[in-house]
Amino acid sequence: MPVEIQLTSLLLIYAASAALTLSLTLYGLSQLRTKGWDYTVVSFVGIVLSGTIWTVSRLFELLFVSEALSRFWLTIIYIGYGGATMSALFFGLAFAGHKKLLTRRNVALILVLPVLAVFIAGTNQYHELFWTGEFTQHSGWWGDLLIHERAYELPFQLYLIYTVGGALLGLYILMRMAIGSPNVYRQQVLAIILGAGSALFFGVSFGLERQPFVPQFVDLVPIGFALMGLCFAYAIFQYSMLDLVPVARDTVIESMRDGYVVLDTDDRIVDLNNAATEVLGTDNDVVGEPIESALPACASVINSHEHGNRTEDEITVEIDGEQRFLLANVSSLHENDRLIGRLLLLRDVTDRRAVQRRYQALIENSSDLILVVEPDGTITYASPSVENVTGVSPEVLIGRNAYELIHPEDRGEFRAAFDDLVESPGGRFRREYRSPDADGNWLHLEASVWNLLDNPFVEGLVVNAREITDRKEREREIRQKNRQLEQANQQLEQFAGVISHDLRNPINVAKGHLDLAQEGHEESFEKVESSLERMEAIIDDVLELARQGREIGETESVALEDRAMTAWDHVATDEATLVVDESIEFAADPDRLLQLFENLFRNAHEHVGDDVTVHVGGADGMFYVEDDGPGIPTEQRENVFDPGHTTNQDGTGLGLSIVNEIARAHGWETAVTESDSGGARFEFHDIGGHPARMEN
Repeated sequence: MPVEIQLTSLLLIYAASAALTLSLTLYGLSQLRTKGWDYTVVSFVGIVLSGTIWTVSRLFELLFVSEALSRFWLTIIYIGYGGATMSALFFGLAFAGHKKLLTRRNVALILVLPVLAVFIAGTNQYHELFWTGEFTQHSGWWGDLLIHERAYELPFQLYLIYTVGGALLGLYILMRMAIGSPNVYRQQVLAIILGAGSALFFGVSFGLERQPFVPQFVDLVPIGFALMGLCFAYAIFQYSMLDLVPVARDTVIESMRDGYVVLDTDDRIVDLNNAATEVLGTDNDVVGEPIESALPACASVINSHEHGNRTEDEITVEIDGEQRFLLANVSSLHENDRLIGRLLLLRDVTDRRAVQRRYQALIENSSDLILVVEPDGTITYASPSVENVTGVSPEVLIGRNAYELIHPEDRGEFRAAFDDLVESPGGRFRREYRSPDADGNWLHLEASVWNLLDNPFVEGLVVNAREITDRKEREREIRQKNRQLEQANQQLEQFAGVISHDLRNPINVAKGHLDLAQEGHEESFEKVESSLERMEAIIDDVLELARQGREIGETESVALEDRAMTAWDHVATDEATLVVDESIEFAADPDRLLQLFENLFRNAHEHVGDDVTVHVGGADGMFYVEDDGPGIPTEQRENVFDPGHTTNQDGTGLGLSIVNEIARAHGWETAVTESDSGGARFEFHDIGGHPARMEN
């Protein structure tokens, strides 16, 4: 069934008032999201939101001609009525710094009657405790309106006294607070009182049925809310209400973590806060007593203070057997240029002192060295741990340039990074470098450098370095082991290739001739024997190659001619000739060097013949072995040391690989070239040594 509506110019006034209070509600909610939970802001939102609810409810009550809707909107009005008056009380308490009174219990007790009033208003048709009345036709400048006229009963009058009393109490608290506040807070409070007072005046007039100049059914409270909104808006935008909220002095003092003691001109205690009683291990009973007898630990700093100046000193007190360190600050108190006493501020710095001592102990006993360096490299601080690391006293380093302590080869890169860091406040870099110890030995250090030039407690670049010499040595050993493992792996692959390929052929030959021997071919036994000898040679060479991969034994000074002649006796034939052109002496493993010569001589026999002529000679840092055979083609010289490489059908291809492994184990460089006669020439460089006198 459609609901009849009635239009009047009053609706425009109510709508404008609702829009204003609603905008203030949204502003308050935005402040609440920014600041978080704050009693002052919450109470402000309660006032303007309640005003919005009251005004909108009155608008819809007037708009719709329906008894049921009229009762509904009258009930909603009581939500706005109780909310607005009680929020005014809460706002006054919060703004004046009495937030500790706004406990959940107190707030709940205050809101019991407003909540009950909403229930009574919603059920008034059954008991008529709040009002009696009926719909009546009214005509005037507002038009023809059907209005629910009401006559208020005693319970409502009592409720009116309760709510108005709460609001007036809130305004009274604000007024008292404004009297002793700075001008900005005073202007805020006056705007708040004027706005809230306007709404309260119209509300009381309407409740007492004493509205001037208008019929009783015309509710002017929304106009009061509109005036309140304008005053609040003025306070917000002119005096930063909700952004600049006063804090009660009592709240500040009791919330201070630092202790304070107020003395009169005779140095008697007249006041102290809870923090002071805690840090001094006393109670409020000392009020009225002289400082020297009540708090003797503080007497010395008080006696050293001169009026007109500020004195700061550190004192020590013992509380429950524990030593505490307090930073004491004394200043004079004046009123109208008249000296009235002293103020003693106490800050417990025990934890800070403990941290300072802990870090001092860590720095002094650290295995890392710490330097503070100026942008030009001048050392201004060196930690005691410097002596533990380098053996150099830290006092010796003060004033020196840090670049002098860096190895010349590392200095350029380090300095470039350091200069870049000077231009990057708060930046840091990490570098490894070498630095000398007290004995002149080079230590490997890893440094982390941090730009703290902007830090007022440092004003320099901090170098934190730790010695990594052992780590660098371990890394070198690991690299060497890795190279050895890589070499061993290569040798294993070589063994596998030789065994899988070179051994397979003589094995197959031996099997075939064994079959023939079983059929009566006796000459096949010779072929089997030859294959077995071939297999034995391959196995010997493979084992020898494996041995050469190991590290060389102890070296000693050897003569080239002596080792060459001994090896020649082991492998030479009657037709072959050895010529030692020039002998030298150098450091080598004698047994390994002998094996090197034996393999080279054996290689010459295999590729040239039994009548080969071999020349051996040496000079500073090298020796050579060459023959008078056909030589090695240029395109094959790079591969002659590869395992298995051979041009001799009966060879294993491992002899020269063994030679190369022996040379590598000694750290020598090998080269293959051509002799003067066109034969093969093998050179070994970087051997050290010097020429030796030839023996006849």
